[in-house]
Amino acid sequence: MNNTFESPLQERIQGLPPAIDKHSAVLILGTLPGQMSLTHGKYYADPSNKFWDILFIACGEEIDKSDQAKEALLKKYNIALWDILDSAVRETSSDKDLMDEKPNDLPHLLEDYPSIKLLLFHSNSAYKYFKRFFKNTAVPYICISSPSGQNRKGTEEKATEWRTALSCAIPKLQGKSRLSWKEHPPL
Repeated sequence: MNNTFESPLQERIQGLPPAIDKHSAVLILGTLPGQMSLTHGKYYADPSNKFWDILFIACGEEIDKSDQAKEALLKKYNIALWDILDSAVRETSSDKDLMDEKPNDLPHLLEDYPSIKLLLFHSNSAYKYFKRFFKNTAVPYICISSPSGQNRKGTEEKATEWRTALSCAIPKLQGKSRLSWKEHPPL
């Protein structure tokens, strides 16, 4: 009987390099790219994932799914993309199927890009791996709603949450009240 860790159906998945530049102020972190993103070599390539819709809406921009518009959005708002995991073994694109996880070198990236002022984890899995692999960071962080279609919140609701989080580090997104009344303020 073969007792190897990986079965013939499982393979080590290698993530994508960070999409970052020296002006990046916010680093949005996922867990590990899905198969469609890996196949295309682009973050959030699966159309069922609402990442780009949410990000465009959160930034107050019209949704444009062209590669040029996505790159321009990241540059305009100083947003970087990466994943907590460098690689893992898995059968599907689900974070629940991950085994033998290896983290990216987040501390080194933060040293190389001191302009990063905020980490945003867009899934509980990404945040869980962050806590598992990294003791602390001087960079503040927030866990926000997942853009996955499995998350039952609507796109607009997620975008509002994302905008609030992003506005902590992106001055262009500040200006709206961070707290609003449900009805009328008390007298």
